[in-house]
Amino acid sequence: MRAHLLRPALLGVAVVALVAGCSSSGSSAAPSASVAATAGPGGTITVTDAWARAMPPGTTTSAVYLKLANGTGADDALVSVSTPVTPTAEIHEVSAVSAAPAESAGMGGGMSSAAPAESAGMGGGMMGMHPIEKLPLPAGATVELKPGSFHIMLIDVTTPLKDGDTIEVTLTFEKAPPVTLTVPVKMS
Repeated sequence: MRAHLLRPALLGVAVVALVAGCSSSGSSAAPSASVAATAGPGGTITVTDAWARAMPPGTTTSAVYLKLANGTGADDALVSVSTPVTPTAEIHEVSAVSAAPAESAGMGGGMSSAAPAESAGMGGGMMGMHPIEKLPLPAGATVELKPGSFHIMLIDVTTPLKDGDTIEVTLTFEKAPPVTLTVPVKMS
């Protein structure tokens, strides 16, 4: 019975810690995973600086960060992510919210959370993390998935990710072909 009562409290602590971690502004150099997806004669979508956050003991969530450079000459979008380390990988956004966000529809019952922004070093207000349907990649632009912003959320990770590990991640786009890359795991 005691474990049943502690589970919601531990989940709440893990969510707040993850939102705070996703909102940190630390920028230590990460090992770089780089790969390009050819999207017809117009060019490529290039993926660089990919890394996954190592997981603290007792948690089941992590995040992947990377840069996507759209050199195709046409707008595209990241529409889904998959990895063998979890059945649930979602594209997430961290943004200011006026109240606790409602769970987003259409993303498979995804994870939504809110935490005081001051706990994440954001200077007040509430910051919320929620899944998004797709991440626009304008032609000629580079979009960075980073802590405190867009990121790939790994939920219910089956084996804890440890510093020095690598994981396989497949990115699926609206127009460009899917890209599979090996992503290093590191401490934040």
